Amino acid sequence: MTKNRKPKHAAELQLSDPLQSLKSWQLHALCLLILFLAPVLLHAPSIIGGQVLTTSDIVQWRAGAESLMEYRDQTGEQAQWSTHMFGGMPA
Repeated sequence: MTKNRKPKHAAELQLSDPLQSLKSWQLHALCLLILFLAPVLLHAPSIIGGQVLTTSDIVQWRAGAESLMEYRDQTGEQAQWSTHMFGGMPA
């Protein structure tokens, strides 16, 4: 059996879990910091870089609404069904 042996190198001292030395509130604060920083880093181009997320339904709205506008121009009534979006959907 070995008795309590002293570490031979300084690197062996650092092998213990550093999170165990933190108090409960410090561990919670660290977790909250990580949860806050992860989305910020993932979305940094749009937050910091000034890039804008474009969505197809906002950019290409006219293509989906063309048949609705054409129907309104021809009949004067508002269409209740769009035949050109997703094989047909409510207007």
